[in-house]
Amino acid sequence: MKPVLAAVAMFVFLFNAPHASAGFVFSYEQAGSTVASDCPPGFPAQPLCTDIVATGDANDVPDVIPGHWIVQLQGRVLNFMGSGTFVFDDPSAADNDFFGTWTNVLFPPNASGVAHTTFEWVVTGGTGLFAGLTGRGSSVGDVVIVPAPVAACDRAQPGLGSFCDAGQFHIPEPGTLLLLAFAMTAALCARRRQRSR
Repeated sequence: MKPVLAAVAMFVFLFNAPHASAGFVFSYEQAGSTVASDCPPGFPAQPLCTDIVATGDANDVPDVIPGHWIVQLQGRVLNFMGSGTFVFDDPSAADNDFFGTWTNVLFPPNASGVAHTTFEWVVTGGTGLFAGLTGRGSSVGDVVIVPAPVAACDRAQPGLGSFCDAGQFHIPEPGTLLLLAFAMTAALCARRRQRSR
């Protein structure tokens, strides 16, 4: 019984310790522009299928992480659902980059030509503060998808491809998660040993 209690106590300690929730949880906002081109032959033409390359400037809110990021997205939107890769590139010497994959849903545009969009981000790695870390994020935004002298938001330049996006990232420390997993595994193993006796 003692191994079980010890493992459970370790799990409770790790779960409630201050460092167990450590990592980076931050909101961000960005504005930029995107260039869409027709998909290769065999796919429907725009707006049903577009290959996109987007760039923007982003910063965390309220600027806890120094500097800003140059955001780069590449991917394809097919039937108003997209996927691709992204990089939040910190151009400073700190090099606090993170990168991964994205998926999104693009909704039909309003009368002004602005379409609402939602993103899900999967962080697969990083550098600087984010070295060796993984995580997830989600966001909502707007993009101008018809030629019109409107901007997606006040921070963006008007015109076709104008976009704005705001959301939140959760990028935890894998070491902490591994410790929690180890504690849970130890508890399960101890319980099995007790039953086998």
